[in-house]
Amino acid sequence: MSTINILAEDLISLADLASTLPCPPSAVTMWRWHAKGVNGARLDTVRVGRRRFTTRSAFARFVHQQSLRGTASEPGD
Repeated sequence: MSTINILAEDLISLADLASTLPCPPSAVTMWRWHAKGVNGARLDTVRVGRRRFTTRSAFARFVHQQSLRGTASEPGD
């Protein structure tokens, strides 16, 4: 279940979010972060039509969860 509030947060496509990061992950990696997660943390997304979107807040929560676990991601993740 997503914790994204589509009425209060600005949606951003996974590709657009990736392009704003210092070392942009691939589209496959972004999808994997949503579908499978990394070390128990998953990137929240919502589906609108045939596309997936997230928010900068959801990405921040995902990164924060990674930091709390104190684990480094696998290369390419």
